[in-house]
Amino acid sequence: MHLIVGHSHAFDPNIREMHRIIQSGELGRLGMILTFNYNDFLLRPHRSDEFESEKGGGILFNQVAHQIEIVRLLGGPLRSVRASVGALDKSRLAAGHCMAFLDFENDAAASVVFSSYDFFDSDELHQWIAEGGTSKEPYGQGKTREAFLARANDLAAHRALGFGARKLPTEQPYLPHFGLIVVTCEGGDMRLSPNGILVHGVHGAREVAVPRGPGRPGQGDALDALWDAVREGRRCVHDARWGRATVETILAILESSKTRREVRLSC
Repeated sequence: MHLIVGHSHAFDPNIREMHRIIQSGELGRLGMILTFNYNDFLLRPHRSDEFESEKGGGILFNQVAHQIEIVRLLGGPLRSVRASVGALDKSRLAAGHCMAFLDFENDAAASVVFSSYDFFDSDELHQWIAEGGTSKEPYGQGKTREAFLARANDLAAHRALGFGARKLPTEQPYLPHFGLIVVTCEGGDMRLSPNGILVHGVHGAREVAVPRGPGRPGQGDALDALWDAVREGRRCVHDARWGRATVETILAILESSKTRREVRLSC
């Protein structure tokens, strides 16, 4: 029996290429990873129970989990977490922002920053390419908040909202991404680009194109991994143990934020 933790941005082909470069050693030892994402998640259509913290509501399990999976794939096993989580929007009391410092067993480190209030949009720093690999309107942030406020008194409409309330594009002209990601190694820095990876090294910057397979990159790669596991018997790194370690990291972020202390990890 095989279990695959799917729909994670750690399946994105550009993230997997970053992982390959790190593992190859061509840029030397890994030093640190920066990842931050500012979007409109908190103001998007949701059911009310998606904001009940005791049921896993808010940004940690839904959004920050993507960042954790990305940095875990790139950096390896984690040793400890120190974090701060907060809620600034009185209309939705679940956590809306997070800042975490992750310490790896190999002595590298990662910073994970996420904000979901629909003010600044970090896609501004990614050529206005949306998470799913599509072009978006420049400086269009705030529209999700406007729509939310327009229906603020319509309780029936809020109760009817669910995961299918948003219209998602069917085309994907660019590679997917989840905010800004910069990887620092001995021999240079890497960051995502719309069609691959930009490597900033001792001889300047160069772009490494990342091939796109058939279907939608990211989601299609997750389905391919499931197919390989079930039909071919190939073990996927994103298995049950992988998912458990991600959950442990999220719980450690919440505990660290509450206790204001560093939390050691065991997975």
